Amino acid sequence: MKGDEFCEKIERLLPWVPKLFTKLVKRLENFDPRQPVTSIAEMEKEIDKAANRIAARPQRLLRGMRFLMKHPYFATALKKTMRDCIHNLEKQMAVDPRASQLVRLIEETDREVPFRSWLVLQEHVDLRMLIRPLCLAGTAVEDARKLKGEAKAAVLIEALGKTAEVLYYRYLLALWQLTCLSRGQWPKQPRFCNLMDQLPARLSDYPGLVDADVRWMRNSARHERWEPIPAEDAIIMWDEHTPRTKISLCELETKVNDLYQAAGVTFICVAHRYLFRNLLTDTGTWEIFGKMLPVIIDTAEIDGSNDVAIEQRFEPELRGVRKQFEPLIAFIQSKAPRVVDQKAAGR
Repeated sequence: MKGDEFCEKIERLLPWVPKLFTKLVKRLENFDPRQPVTSIAEMEKEIDKAANRIAARPQRLLRGMRFLMKHPYFATALKKTMRDCIHNLEKQMAVDPRASQLVRLIEETDREVPFRSWLVLQEHVDLRMLIRPLCLAGTAVEDARKLKGEAKAAVLIEALGKTAEVLYYRYLLALWQLTCLSRGQWPKQPRFCNLMDQLPARLSDYPGLVDADVRWMRNSARHERWEPIPAEDAIIMWDEHTPRTKISLCELETKVNDLYQAAGVTFICVAHRYLFRNLLTDTGTWEIFGKMLPVIIDTAEIDGSNDVAIEQRFEPELRGVRKQFEPLIAFIQSKAPRVVDQKAAGR
């Protein structure tokens, strides 16, 4: 009941919040994966409109926020939101056995330097960067389901090439960089073929994380080294180092779906779980945020003139969070001092 009452008060005090949410949900329901950049731009317009309305009446926003954050359900809602996010991600991870291996690889990467894997995973939690690659590969996969015969084969080949290039390469590169960090090395960015040459040996304790066939099949798809077999739901594929091989369309579709699942679903879920659980929850950052937010809103000045005072008030707790990241900062300083200098200069 408290949750329902809390939502009702949000709707009454900040009516544009649920209205904006409703509009964004409709945009998501009608999201066109064939033009993801345009669809995202339309959603951003809705957010900008709401932001402009809020900017015109900042004191009303503050009054509403102050009232809601004093509500006894606020702290519970904040904790529940995080728990639900982690639970939903873990449900998605549970369907893919590779998820547990990825978690183990990340734990190994962080063993000597806590949170070291975040140097890699941070690039896989920004949906603005991910949405276009996901759509490029996903639309081709979806198109293939509606076709048969040679037409289906052609679309599956296109889906294989796109999935390998825009999604699976990023996944392989992340695995490579995690293995570099676990060895105390600063990661570089090898080409696709070099990754496939060296990753299986590096990941010998993590069988299944790398598909052994993806290199030659990707080469076959991208260089048009394939041909349909008349009257059969199969094709012949080959590359410079692999002889002509018969692949059924069912096998090819399964392969494309599996690559998409690994790179476009499971790994992204693992990265988000790391953000929500390891970085925000386990460090106490989310809990401190929950304490700070009501104080920030309650004492907020539009010009931000009391920001320093608020930070000083929570300095002991913030210091405890920052201390947990000192080994990571020291590692970065020792391997890539320019990164630390650039971040310090950008404060």
